[in-house]
Amino acid sequence: MSDSGKHGNRRRGTMPLLSWGALGVLGVTLSAAAALGAFALTQRSATPAALAESGDDAVLRSTPTRVDDRRRIELVPDLRPAVAGRAPRAGTLTTFTCTPGRTVRTGSVLASVDGKDLLAISTSVPLWRDLSPGVSGADVTALQKALRKLRPELVVTRRYDTQTRRALGEIYAKAGLDRAQTTLRRDSVIWLAPGATRIASCNAGLGQQVNAGQELFVMERTVRSFRVKTVPDDLVAGARRLTLEKAKVNLKGLGAIAEPADVARLARTAAFRSWLDSGGKTPITADLALTREILALPVPATAVVSPPGGGTCLTLTDGNKLGVTIVTSSMGRSLVTWDRITAAPVSVVTSVEADETCD
Repeated sequence: MSDSGKHGNRRRGTMPLLSWGALGVLGVTLSAAAALGAFALTQRSATPAALAESGDDAVLRSTPTRVDDRRRIELVPDLRPAVAGRAPRAGTLTTFTCTPGRTVRTGSVLASVDGKDLLAISTSVPLWRDLSPGVSGADVTALQKALRKLRPELVVTRRYDTQTRRALGEIYAKAGLDRAQTTLRRDSVIWLAPGATRIASCNAGLGQQVNAGQELFVMERTVRSFRVKTVPDDLVAGARRLTLEKAKVNLKGLGAIAEPADVARLARTAAFRSWLDSGGKTPITADLALTREILALPVPATAVVSPPGGGTCLTLTDGNKLGVTIVTSSMGRSLVTWDRITAAPVSVVTSVEADETCD
């Protein structure tokens, strides 16, 4: 077949997508969408004689644009089981200021039994014994780590030492209790699991007789981690950032988001609160985008050569083939990229024959 015949009867065909790691189809940035919808005007350029002989060959001069493969995804929180604040001793509730929605932290006092105030303390290990000067163990370590959030200069020594007693003394004083206590008595503490800060329900009442271990109130469930409900299987390869309202989290992968700082950042959003208040019925939607934008060239889908034998390419106006990877394709327009792409304009043939190859 002559060069003239080769380029004179071009058939427009449907072009399947190939993956590059995981390649984007669903969402692109506004700049990418604009690039797909507003191509540079088709123009004649200096072409090889083989193309020039065919008077109806369409040629496009297009300029690469930056895209971040932004997607709209749904986040699903993984909640810890609900935890209760329990009476550490038996007797009569002589003070009980529990209110649903109230914030409770280490140092809060919201109940007393037989006139003895009960101090709320949140630690990762339950306080299961009295802590007296010199004792050591995992419970002491957990207490010291909790106290460091209030007093950063405290050193974790695993021993119930002078600095630990002084830190507790400051909490006692703020709560109106005797700061001279040297032993932390188990029956004077309402233990709270870490992370739980707001009361969900109150299950006792002022003047009620309670037993040791009886449930006084239940804390709101706290979030352990977040995960993407459905990970798009065509994402462009690269590091990603998740954005939820003003919270931004750089992802180390597409698994669970479990770093405490990241979890706390997402849990402070109005979207999470709405999800929690609705019992999980209000979805949490966030943006997932590449941390660094990539360059991609907008072309008509008909310009992309994708033969059954494999490979994907463009036909340049000098007759050479340029191997590419499809970033996204929509409404007859495609974004493609390749190794060492630059911002320089590229001239491509916009219509290829169905049997054309990338050889």
